[in-house]
Amino acid sequence: MDAYEPAATHEDGSCPPIILGCAHSTAENYRSLVTIDDGTCQYTGCLDSRALNFNPSATSNAPCTYPVPGCMNSEADSYHPGANVHVASQCTYLGCTDGQALNFEPNATTNDGSCTAVFAGCTNPSASNYANVGYNRDCGCCRLPGCADSASPNYNANAAFHVASMCAAGRRQLHASGNASCLDPGSLNYDSLGATHMNAVCSFPIFGCTESTNLYYVAGANTHNQSMCAPPTIYGCLAPTALNYQMNATIQREGDCVYAFPGCMDPTAYNYGSEANVPNGLCTYPVLGCTIPIAANYNASATASDGSCTFHVAEALTLILSWFRTSDWYLR
Repeated sequence: MDAYEPAATHEDGSCPPIILGCAHSTAENYRSLVTIDDGTCQYTGCLDSRALNFNPSATSNAPCTYPVPGCMNSEADSYHPGANVHVASQCTYLGCTDGQALNFEPNATTNDGSCTAVFAGCTNPSASNYANVGYNRDCGCCRLPGCADSASPNYNANAAFHVASMCAAGRRQLHASGNASCLDPGSLNYDSLGATHMNAVCSFPIFGCTESTNLYYVAGANTHNQSMCAPPTIYGCLAPTALNYQMNATIQREGDCVYAFPGCMDPTAYNYGSEANVPNGLCTYPVLGCTIPIAANYNASATASDGSCTFHVAEALTLILSWFRTSDWYLR
């Protein structure tokens, strides 16, 4: 101690009082005025090395937090609210997984039936194969009528087929008389003898899925194409890791899957998890016993005192003396 004088031969009472107790500042029972550490420092913590909060320095047990693996992304369909160890591979995201669909979602992992089929066709009203049937993508296949006579001042290099009445000398367009017909050789009703062309007369097949119960059904299609239909709809859980995985399902809706949430399912345990539906075998329970380290029957595994501590005379005096010397009453 600082007041010690090695040359002194007689005690004059100038030595500071001896205060026994815990002198380690990180301990729970640390006292700053303690002058001699008596080994009574207490460190409460988890003593189970399997736990996330394992504390190898702890002297008395405290509730442990055990790993609960799962998807911790709240935007995922398989989000586990009780998970504390993120497992990215367990996350499933609902959306359109068909790469050919209009609304394909590259981040989706599970098809939820929200895909919109691509319905491509000519969207230019000036084309002979234009149809107002709800196309959602232009096919780049529009067939525009025009003058294909390079000698004509109205020559149109982009014309898909020739219409003589659209050619004229001196920039004057000629109009043939007679009933209008379709002069587009690519149409279903091409009239090779016709003289006057009218786009509205032309007829073209409109391909699509015409099965009204199919997810990719196209109301405007007049020619069925099976390859444009979606597979038969079977609702169910598509996640292989789920408890109710359905192998033959094709569409998964929100709430279709029951995911495994491992944890302690005993409500009487310290680490009971209300979200758990699969026991993980790691339940911990209150351990009653003596929690005072200097007691004769101290139980380092005890998490709650049961009032059973017993002391030898010397230990009792040490405990009482330590309390008095570190209490507010003694220091006043």
